[in-house]
Amino acid sequence: MIWTGFTCIFLLSPMFSIIKHTKGYENIALGKNTWQSTSFGNHTSDKAVDGLKTNLSGPGNQCSISNNRQTKAEWGVNLDNILSIRSVVIYYRTENSIWDSSNQYPGRFLGFSLYISNSTQRNDGHLCFNDTNYTVKTIPPVVTIICPVNGQYVIYYNERLDGISYPVDYSEYAFNELCEVEVYGCPLPGFYGKNCDQPCPSNCRFCHIDTGICQSCKPGFQGYQCELPCGVRNYGQFCSKHCGNCTYGERCHPVTGICTNGCDVGVYGSTCKTACPVGYHGRNCTEVCGHCDLCDRFTGKCTTHCYAGWKGVTCNEECDNGQYGKDCEEKCKNCRNETQCNHINGSCSHGCKPGYMGDSCSQVFILLKSKKIKRVQIQKTYEENDDSSKTNDIHVYESTGNGTNNRYEDVEDLSQPSNYEDMLSPL
Repeated sequence: MIWTGFTCIFLLSPMFSIIKHTKGYENIALGKNTWQSTSFGNHTSDKAVDGLKTNLSGPGNQCSISNNRQTKAEWGVNLDNILSIRSVVIYYRTENSIWDSSNQYPGRFLGFSLYISNSTQRNDGHLCFNDTNYTVKTIPPVVTIICPVNGQYVIYYNERLDGISYPVDYSEYAFNELCEVEVYGCPLPGFYGKNCDQPCPSNCRFCHIDTGICQSCKPGFQGYQCELPCGVRNYGQFCSKHCGNCTYGERCHPVTGICTNGCDVGVYGSTCKTACPVGYHGRNCTEVCGHCDLCDRFTGKCTTHCYAGWKGVTCNEECDNGQYGKDCEEKCKNCRNETQCNHINGSCSHGCKPGYMGDSCSQVFILLKSKKIKRVQIQKTYEENDDSSKTNDIHVYESTGNGTNNRYEDVEDLSQPSNYEDMLSPL
């Protein structure tokens, strides 16, 4: 009888062994999907879970074998779900020869590690075993490793890295030469016990296969036996996620994180974690910003200048009191009956006072009679402002016909004051 450090292995011959297993546990790796880092010929990774182990040699074609001259060798099996595992049994390649120091394969087995993980990355999981003590004389060809944990992936790994001194018994290169890997445990998640017929505690995702103690809660629960819901601001697996900004500060769903009554100001989406897009604010981001380029997504306050014609912190108030334009700094001029001009461009929608013309009524119109019979129109065009240095443009138009449909022709430029006075002389 040889003690491996994990279980007893009873050797019937140097080539084969029988390992006693607890009744009720099943080989949950049988026929499952596998992978390995390299393959030698047709010795693919699935050979290690095909249930065949009567010929532990290369020619027997029952073993998964990695390629030669490798510094790393990895093999893994996907159990399709997170299951309660009791033990892992590895049948190594013996070439059907006596398993002693004269056999070349024990040295290839030395230094291996075994992991159980919830991802294909071995370092994300639990290290069940790392060989640091075996020699070619003590390592058995069939090893059982007791590892009562829960996981979806069982990963075998070995390495021979440059720059590291290994014991003299170790092979020069790393190999996986696995003729069968059996993983014993419960075939369905959420059960434990010798016959895998005991349900784990309520709200428990999976529990210890021997004791039933909960090892991971279902999303939304916490506590020693997963009896407590997540806190008011947390949700999900291990209650590790934070709720978004649900409306009125309500708690989110403890499992999904969804805000059942919608979002508070500044965010939207099912979990209320997405900031409002540009141009929107308020609850569920349903309110449109005022007349500005950007506004605060929580308050709607414009963070840039208002567009011409608008004022207020949200830029939703029209200019008033006879004002218009950017920041409502322009004043309306000469509109008929002092009516309000357009708050954006200053145009007088009801027309101009007598003597004024143009969209914004800023041009002066004068009509005079000349000393001749013909009617003359003088149009003095200027912008009313405080800048007296600007030159006004005066043009004289002479009537060429009678009646109301007179046609006027430009007969003189009256930019000079002397000419303008002459035209103002009495008839």
